Amino acid sequence: MPTLQSVVENASCLARISNNRDVEAKAMIVQASIYMNLNQNSLAIDLCRHSWNIYKELGDKQGICKSLIGLGGVYSGTLNEYPQALDAYTTALAIAEELKDTYRIALILGCMGSVYSKLSDYPRALEYMGLALANHEATGAKSFIAQVLKNIGSIYDAVGDYDKALEYTHKALDVFTDLGMKPKIVSIISDIGRLYISTGSILRLRIPISVPCFV
Repeated sequence: MPTLQSVVENASCLARISNNRDVEAKAMIVQASIYMNLNQNSLAIDLCRHSWNIYKELGDKQGICKSLIGLGGVYSGTLNEYPQALDAYTTALAIAEELKDTYRIALILGCMGSVYSKLSDYPRALEYMGLALANHEATGAKSFIAQVLKNIGSIYDAVGDYDKALEYTHKALDVFTDLGMKPKIVSIISDIGRLYISTGSILRLRIPISVPCFV
């Protein structure tokens, strides 16, 4: 059975043969994600940059934005090269704002918040996560809203503000429960339990009736 990587590589090859530059660039972004997961970061960066150049030739600003988001993801992921990641995200954000693309604005703001959290710049991380949350709420993207709420809870946990951490983590649990996202629910209940232990208030732990138990 062919692997996802081989399928995408074949698609990219066919796109080049047919001279379909848009499909070729899209395939490169997918390939870059695969190579990043395989820890082949130099290949992932090259593919993001190639797709970026193709989209620039095509004058496709949305495509440029996608390539930059991918590039930022490689830099901020296994490479931990945060200044380069922020450069890519900042450029992508400016394009997304020009296009009034609320979905990608929210996505990029969340990515930047995560980078600042990794840099232990927690005030700025909370600022960007708050902006990401507001934009996701504007689009009604519940799964993203829940993830950002969880991320904000994690930041408050990192600074030792456990009450705020519990507040946002419970909010995330409510949304994940509404969506029926079982793995997320299990994970976040574990986070809540750990937070109550951190506060020394384990007896306060109550799992809402509406949260299903899984076996």
